[in-house]
Amino acid sequence: MIGFYETLTDPDEPLSIEDAKAFMRVETDADDDLIGIMIKTARESAELLTNRLFREVDMRVFFPGSCGYYNTICRSPLKTTGVTVTQWNSETRSYEAVTGVSVIPSNGFGKVRYTDAISQPPDTEYGVKIEFTAGYATLPPALLGALKMHVAYLYENRGDVEAVGGVKLPAAVNMIYRQYRIIATYG
Repeated sequence: MIGFYETLTDPDEPLSIEDAKAFMRVETDADDDLIGIMIKTARESAELLTNRLFREVDMRVFFPGSCGYYNTICRSPLKTTGVTVTQWNSETRSYEAVTGVSVIPSNGFGKVRYTDAISQPPDTEYGVKIEFTAGYATLPPALLGALKMHVAYLYENRGDVEAVGGVKLPAAVNMIYRQYRIIATYG
C-alpha cells in the first residue's frame, strides 16, 4: 500500500560546496551559489534514480485504511531505532500508540511489522501514522564519488541541453547509481 510521505527535517547536503570545488578544481567563489544548486539537483536526481535517501532525514508517512501485519517504508535505508507508529481512533478523534511494533531492515525497502494486524474502516483516509528516520548518515564512498562526478558534469556542461532527451549522465556515474538502485514494485 502506498502512503503519503512528509519530510520533517532538512539536513545539510552530503557534499559541501568546498569539497565539490576542490574535486572540480574551482578556485573562485563566484560560482558558489550555482554549485550549491547543482549539488542539490544532483542529489535529488540520484535519489530518484536509486530510490535511496542520500541524507539522514526524519519523516512521517500516513497509510490509509487497513494495513494488515506490516507496512513497507519506501524510503531507504530505514533506521531501526526511533520508529513510532500510531493508529487513528475515530471515537477519540486522535492518534494512539500501536504496541508490538518491530522494524525489519532490508537492503531494499524496510518494513514495519505489527504483532497484531492493524484494521481500520475502509474510509479512514490516514489510519496509520509512522514516524521514522531514513537515509545515510554518511554516504558510502562510491555514492559520494558518483555525486562529485555528477556535480562536476553538471558544472562543466551547464547550458548544454539537447532539445530532446536532455543531458545524459556519464557512464561511470550511471554505473555506480545503478549498483545502488532499489527496484520499486507496487502491487
